Amino acid sequence: MPYEYIKEIRSKVGTIPLVVSVAGCLIVDGKNRVLLQHRVDNDFLTIRL
Repeated sequence: MPYEYIKEIRSKVGTIPLVVSVAGCLIVDGKNRVLLQHRVDNDFLTIRL
C-alpha cells in the first residue's frame, strides 16, 4: 500500500487506529527459492504486498 495514501488518511483522521487490509503472495521457483522485494525505504527484503 502506498505510503502517500496512509499519510493522506492520517492528515484527515489524526492518530486513531486504522484498519487496513493487505494481501501478499509467495513466489517460489522449482528449487524452492522465494522471490523477495528489496525495500529501499528500510533496506529490508520482504514479500511483495
